[in-house]
Amino acid sequence: MNFSKFYFFVIILFIYKFSFSQLIFDDNFDNGHVELLGINGDIYEIDPSSYLHFRIIGVKGESPKFFTQQKKDYIFKNSHKMVFKYEGEDIWNYMDTGYIDINKNYFFHNYQSFKHDTVYIAYWYPWTFKQMVDYMKSISGLPYVRNNNVKAMSLQQRPIYGYEITDTAVNDSLKQHIILIARQHAQESLGSHIARGISDYLINSNDPIATSLRRKIIFHFYPMINPDGVSCGGNPVCQTDHNDSWLHGIPSNGGKLSENHEINIMRDIIWKETGGFAKYAIDIHSHPGYSGNFYWWGPLSGPTNEKVQTAIDLVKKISYYDALSHNGNAVINNFISSDSWDWSGPWADYWLSETLGAIAFTFETGFISQETTLHRITQAGIAICKGLNDFIPEPEIPLIVSELSNFNILVKPNPK
Repeated sequence: MNFSKFYFFVIILFIYKFSFSQLIFDDNFDNGHVELLGINGDIYEIDPSSYLHFRIIGVKGESPKFFTQQKKDYIFKNSHKMVFKYEGEDIWNYMDTGYIDINKNYFFHNYQSFKHDTVYIAYWYPWTFKQMVDYMKSISGLPYVRNNNVKAMSLQQRPIYGYEITDTAVNDSLKQHIILIARQHAQESLGSHIARGISDYLINSNDPIATSLRRKIIFHFYPMINPDGVSCGGNPVCQTDHNDSWLHGIPSNGGKLSENHEINIMRDIIWKETGGFAKYAIDIHSHPGYSGNFYWWGPLSGPTNEKVQTAIDLVKKISYYDALSHNGNAVINNFISSDSWDWSGPWADYWLSETLGAIAFTFETGFISQETTLHRITQAGIAICKGLNDFIPEPEIPLIVSELSNFNILVKPNPK
């Protein structure tokens, strides 16, 4: 081999080994999607519509660098690191760096080369569609779970699940209905974990509060109302905003709706499963990095004043219980923001309040630091349960005839 051929071979080997030609962005990870991908020197510039929730393939031995611009729906903070895991593993690891430059570009990088070819990268801790499906299978057939099934199909033909948690030994007519909706947007992974915390507590705990809640409430869970995850830039199949869709098609004449997409179908299902009435409705959001409040979207005067005050009092109580259980360190704010019905409000709340008469509000967590564990996040769901328990009285369960007979036998006769 002459020297010219040898150097050409070395150059090709160098490019193959150390360039980023092997890096493949794939949109099949929980329906993640990268709208823009470019190379700026040795750094990948990405613009994901999946809110930094994607996977890369062919990176064993590689250590690629990335940056993306800060957007309103994910607020980066210096030293906030992305998480990653390998295919087939459940453990999420932090990347080595995460920092913002003066132009609000967010950079993230791992100095250690990846050990496997397929790597999943995400902001915060994702709650993937597969995890949700696995969770639904795990709770199927448990004592307090019922109507656990697919309620509708999404635009991309993914199943939308729903289920109820209640004590079936108590007559349904004596109970209040509470609706919990989660994950209308792809980036709301922390909200999914909080919803799972509520569900796990109600299903598994036999403490007095959980027992009481199951006796007096039917919880209607819809854990991932938007399984398609993202609005795929320009793709008409998944170009939809699941929040504003709620405003249209309010049920009438027995709840019949035009079924032009899944939200219409879900409105009809919720209407029927609650009998057209709910006491409370919580739309669980939680955008990553967003220091949010709890929102009450509704008129601030007239007959809804009582609803507004009840929502405010409930949020304060939830925050109190969260702090009480964690040495005063609550991850839930103790106040609520107000607004009138207009184009800026979460329309799911509009529909849930105006149609079902519910005290409805959007649940946004306050800022949760990166050091906060997933276990701590899910425990915020227990505080929500404790707060609700204080606001709903025990059902008045009438004694049946046999119980009355036994009661009379045990009563001593009057001495007279």
